[in-house]
Amino acid sequence: MESMGICAICGEPAKLYTCSLCARHVCSGCFDETHNVCTGCL
Repeated sequence: MESMGICAICGEPAKLYTCSLCARHVCSGCFDETHNVCTGCL
């Protein structure tokens, strides 16, 4: 799922993805699309 807002990890405004483990909204740089999780959970 994608939306617009502020990344929960780096704080940058961007298109956001939702981590499937912790549900944080993060940018593409802080999201691993292969595993569908944020870099914090990876």
